[in-house]
Amino acid sequence: MYTRGVKSPLVFTLKSKFMNNQNILLTLILGSFFMIMAYLLLVVFGFRAQLDTVYLAILIGLICSLLSGIIMHFRVARLKQQFAGTNLIVKKNEAIIIDGMANFNNQMGKLYLTNQRIVFLPKISNSAKEAGFNIVLSKIESVMILKTANFIPKGIIIKSPLKERSFEVDYADDWRCLIEWQLLLFKSKNEMAKTNAV
Repeated sequence: MYTRGVKSPLVFTLKSKFMNNQNILLTLILGSFFMIMAYLLLVVFGFRAQLDTVYLAILIGLICSLLSGIIMHFRVARLKQQFAGTNLIVKKNEAIIIDGMANFNNQMGKLYLTNQRIVFLPKISNSAKEAGFNIVLSKIESVMILKTANFIPKGIIIKSPLKERSFEVDYADDWRCLIEWQLLLFKSKNEMAKTNAV
């Protein structure tokens, strides 16, 4: 028996608390960068380093950060619309913990973490590339952060006995923490079941 999964309140709490804050932080960083660059360019092109120049630089920085925030919002909304068809049908007693867009082997799709498994569903299921797959929680050995230039997190690495799979995802630290938490819950349930059976 399969039913469509209902997200737990934890998903919405995480997305509003961590993910939205990261978007705001990114917009503020971009605004500060544009403001500094605008100030330097104004000084280079002959404006005097006075209060008027600072105000103009702040105004340019605010406008640029606002525009970048709007562009990011519409880009994310468009990507969500493109991946609307990659919905997971969950099993009985299975709940979706978190989901998000992911890149696996240069193939875009949606990554799901449930209380039983990790599932990757590609954008085009009939693609010649690797089709969707499951990783059962009991088979996962470890979860690590995938980094660019050894310091910027860009995804997660999931190690199982036979394979090591890398996914480029947003909010990699949140994904890793949630997967590790689910692994702990899964192992503790199995240990309790073994103890009760004895």
